Order: sequence, then structure tokens, then C-alpha cells
Amino acid sequence: MSCQGYRAQRSKNPFAKYGIKKIAIVPFYNHSSINNISGALTKDFYRSLSDFSGLLMTNNYKQADATIVGVIASNDERRRTYTTEGEIAAKSVLENELGDSRKDFYIPTRTKISFSVKVMLIRNMKKYDLDLLKSSGTIVDKRVIFTQNIPAAQSFTREILTGNSISLAHVQNEGAKKKTLLSMSEQVAASFKEMILYAF
Repeated sequence: MSCQGYRAQRSKNPFAKYGIKKIAIVPFYNHSSINNISGALTKDFYRSLSDFSGLLMTNNYKQADATIVGVIASNDERRRTYTTEGEIAAKSVLENELGDSRKDFYIPTRTKISFSVKVMLIRNMKKYDLDLLKSSGTIVDKRVIFTQNIPAAQSFTREILTGNSISLAHVQNEGAKKKTLLSMSEQVAASFKEMILYAF
């Protein structure tokens, strides 16, 4: 009984004490070197906050008491955003394809993806706020209720195919990368939800 009551209490609008009954979530700004991550994060945050009773959600910041804005960032160098955690000598798996004349080299077997999301809750959002956030990724104003930076990192195993299947390796690895990014997006949204449950 006590556990059930605790969960029910936690599901209520965590921003009620600020007089916030309706929140907008605008598309996250992608300042990272990772493509096609903004849409997934925006959707996952919207879905996560929709779980709270007494909190209305909208896509229109003009109709909301406050707006959630996310700015995605990563290292400027792509090789530091996607880092190799494991590798194997190419000739140990592709000896027939490479032949004897080509020098050996290393193929990555596991890749780690890293980025962070700065999440801000801003009261009475204005168009010029969005323009500033889009260009600089930050804003300093008394209307900012909070700012939270959420790091994310996850690894995936890369396929190494041989023979007639070697051309499929890139397609399969791109699919594994996409699946990993979607998982990271869900984890960031879940981390944010946990944070506001205990912070507010």
C-alpha cells in the first residue's frame, strides 16, 4: 500500500509549485556531430512528461506557461564522439579479400557514442529566446527555472562480414548505430524524468 501511494504521488505535476500547468516542448537543437538525433529526443521527452497527471503538454510555446528546450552537444571532432573500444587485425578475418600484397590494418569491432543534452525549463518563452538558443545553445535570464546537463554514452558491436556478404557490413553497422542512438535517447529522457521527480 505504501509503495503504491508513493508512486501515485510522484506521478503528479512536479512543476505545480511554480504555477506551471502547461508545458511546451520545442524541437531540440542539434549542436552535435550526430545526425538525426533531435527528433528522437524531442519525442521521448514529450512522451516522458506526458505521464504526469495535472500537467498539460503542447507543441506551441505561445500557449504554455513554460517551455522545455534541449540543446544536444558533442565533441567538435567526430572521432571523439565516435570512439573505438575494440579492434582486430584486418588480415585475421579478411585474408582472402585483402591478399598478400596489401599491408595489414585494424578494423574497429566496437564503437562508443558520446553526447550530452542541456535541458532548460524557461517560463514565458519568446521568439527571440528560441533564436538565441538556436545560435548559441544557451540563455541567461531570470525566467530560466532550471538548467540540467545530461551526459549519454553507449557502445555497440560492429559486424565484420566476409566474402559475398562484405558489402552488407556498412548497412548493418549503420542500423546498429541507429538502434543505439534511439536507446540513448530513451535513457536521457528517463534520466530527466527521474531528476525532476526528486528535485521538485
